[in-house]
Amino acid sequence: MSFISRHFYVLMLLAGAAACLTISVFRRKKFEYSLKKALGFTGICAVSGYIFSRLLFILETGVFALKITGLSFYGLVLLMPIAMFFVSVISKESYFRCMDFISVFVPISLAFVKIGCHFAGCCGISTHYLNKGIFSFISIQLSECILNVLIVIALCVLERKIKIRGILYPIYMGTYAIIRFILEFFKEKDYLVWSFSNAQWLSVLCLIVALMLLYVILKSRKTEKQ
Repeated sequence: MSFISRHFYVLMLLAGAAACLTISVFRRKKFEYSLKKALGFTGICAVSGYIFSRLLFILETGVFALKITGLSFYGLVLLMPIAMFFVSVISKESYFRCMDFISVFVPISLAFVKIGCHFAGCCGISTHYLNKGIFSFISIQLSECILNVLIVIALCVLERKIKIRGILYPIYMGTYAIIRFILEFFKEKDYLVWSFSNAQWLSVLCLIVALMLLYVILKSRKTEKQ
């Protein structure tokens, strides 16, 4: 990663965090959170997401270095429910409500980061492009950025249609897992296990966790009705 691309990558990381903080100011009204609480939840989401992504990268590669780059974002996607559990306990807010509040922030963050990945060529060793044709100028990283934006839009629509608390983040997890699994076939795959890359196995794990969360949420809702 060159000096310029590295700094652009970091800029996109910061831009994603800034976008989430800005959106949280407006989003808090729907959840009746104070400004302090909304910014606090979003800030914790950003910091813990970065730490989780960094830890997973170290576990995957065995490379530890004091630098900002070197992230595996499945750490963010998979472990965010754990971070928000502790947030809900400390703040004494509903866990499912907290998860709904931050549900759009993860795809927003990834959308910005994948722009950085596109120019830095850091995901899958280099920047990979789709097959020949009219879309051949679109990289896999940029495709993931666009798909995350579409997921954010879909989540906002679902949020108005579906009134089941806590369901938005598992829907995102499952959708992202399927998308990422498919996109990985277009990348250079390292650490192959049974023809699947690390990211694809993490996609499978993410989908399983998403389905488990959906089961727990729907079961708890059914119990409440009884």
